Amino acid sequence: MSEESGASGFFWMAFEKSSNAMVLLGDGRKIVDVNDAALRLMGYDRDQMVGAGWDRFVAPQSWRRLESDWRTVQREGEITSTRELIRADGRRVDVQFAGRREILTGRKLVLYVILEQHLRPVTCSNSGECLAMPTRRELEVISRIAMGYRVHEIAAELFISPATVQTHVRKAMVKLGTRSQAQLVARAIATGLLDPAVAQAPALAASA
Repeated sequence: MSEESGASGFFWMAFEKSSNAMVLLGDGRKIVDVNDAALRLMGYDRDQMVGAGWDRFVAPQSWRRLESDWRTVQREGEITSTRELIRADGRRVDVQFAGRREILTGRKLVLYVILEQHLRPVTCSNSGECLAMPTRRELEVISRIAMGYRVHEIAAELFISPATVQTHVRKAMVKLGTRSQAQLVARAIATGLLDPAVAQAPALAASA
């Protein structure tokens, strides 16, 4: 592997223009840059991903492999594996990726090239009835209810009005077929819509 391979103009042209999702990770698996294909795959805005920890976008069941895979690419320079990622809309996508260590602008970074394999369908209830997927903002509200936040606290944190919070709750209850907030939280958790990566994530900039 050439230590200067990443410094060429071709690297950046390929990074920006490729239809394959690409993510550059720095120390601590922090995202240094993403290309447009990665933003389309994940459904986030650039400022929501750049600077964030990559772990935040990985499904919890894949967390155990993150550290070992990271050590492998640091030690051997390359790795190929699979991962389950969490999109902005809460849906899971199974991907195959190749990681390669590069020297870019004097920094040791890791380039991930990600190929989408399978976008998981909308979650279905135990009875087999498919549930409408709550929006990203609705999932943010539900996750905070699950953590014990009150309506006015959710409104303040997400910079929306209490009435808007209640509207998101009502819409989510309809989509998930629930009759109370307690049932809403229970079903969201049971169907995998709420996990640590969602519930602990900071507020995302999304339209109210």
